[in-house]
Order: sequence, then structure tokens, then C-alpha cells
Amino acid sequence: MNKKYKQYKVSLDWLEEFLLYFDNGYTTVPSHIYNLNLTNNADLTIFVKEYILPNFIEETTYRKVHLKESLRYGLNFWSEEQFENLISSSDVIVSIPKNTTLKHLCLKIWKVMFENEDYHITNTFIYKEIPRKIYQI
Repeated sequence: MNKKYKQYKVSLDWLEEFLLYFDNGYTTVPSHIYNLNLTNNADLTIFVKEYILPNFIEETTYRKVHLKESLRYGLNFWSEEQFENLISSSDVIVSIPKNTTLKHLCLKIWKVMFENEDYHITNTFIYKEIPRKIYQI
């Protein structure tokens, strides 16, 4: 008997949308967020719990699933260069630490946002990578 699995459509477009949480002007940013040092785990937790997560929760279920699963897929299969090409360092609301990569920072954010949920993908067949700008976000 063939099981039918839900297939997640993932895209660099969705990852780019997730990275907009770093962007100045995405939403109203509490003033204390600008001064956070993301090399400090306590500050990273504040950034995620007080800024990213509340904004993420406000997204529609459809958007949450696509943002989350594209981030998970990206952490597994997309290169650091692909991450870096999606964000403009001049527009970020907090400095991305020089001693870490954006991809590694996103992994740390995943661990705070989704706590005990594993980011590793074991069933690649439930993901379908969609080329950029094929559909409207």
C-alpha cells in the first residue's frame, strides 16, 4: 500500500522572506532590539523570543509552514552563499556577528524558535524545491 505524504514546497524565496525578520522596516522594531549582540546567547534569545517569534506567530498558517520548512530545507541543503545572497547587510536591524555565518546564525535561531524540534531532514521525498520567483509569496 502506497502512503501519500504531504509535500512541502520550499524555495529560496521563502527563505528570503524569513530573512526579512532581520530587515529594517519589516515591522515595528522595539528600540532595545537594535542594541542586541547576537554573539551573546541571551541577546539572541531576546531577539528571537521578543521580535522574530511574535512576528512569526502573526503569519498565516500557510506562510508559517512555508517559512519554517524552507528554513529547515535551507539549513540542510543550501549553501552559505545562497543564504548570504538573500540579505543586504545595510538593512539589518542587528549586526550579524563577524565570527559566524548567516546560515549558522539561522541554525541558532531555529534552535531557539522551535526548541526541541530537529532541523535535520531524513525524508527528502516530502520536499519539493521550487525555482525562485515562480509563484507569488
